[in-house]
Amino acid sequence: MSLPSNLETEIAGYASGAADVAEINVAIETAWATVLADPASRAEAAGLLGLAAADLPARSPFVAKPAEAGLADAAIAIFVTLGGFAGSVATDLAKDLVKDAIKAATKAVWEKLLKARAEESLPTGGIGPEVVTPDDVQ
Repeated sequence: MSLPSNLETEIAGYASGAADVAEINVAIETAWATVLADPASRAEAAGLLGLAAADLPARSPFVAKPAEAGLADAAIAIFVTLGGFAGSVATDLAKDLVKDAIKAATKAVWEKLLKARAEESLPTGGIGPEVVTPDDVQ
């Protein structure tokens, strides 16, 4: 079973930075490829997501989009697209989509493994400062 490619959840919002959404998405894809190419990083990403390393998708499931009105002062939002995961892995993740643990796990992959790598190929300040979203307030 595969999921629709648009099944996604927002994990972070950022104020405007020096890079646009297209540039950030190229940087995210490059960062994902770097994570997959490094056995330790690949294992860490898989571990954070509770998956086997072989179940990580070849294309990044993380994507930047213009933020929607509900994201306070955010200009750019980072989403994780669950349709990028294959078969039963995607189904298992989708079942847990509403659970805080899945959102926390994907945000941990973004923060620990992808964000800094993506910023390396962007102009200084390419991704603006993180904006606190309503989901962040407990």
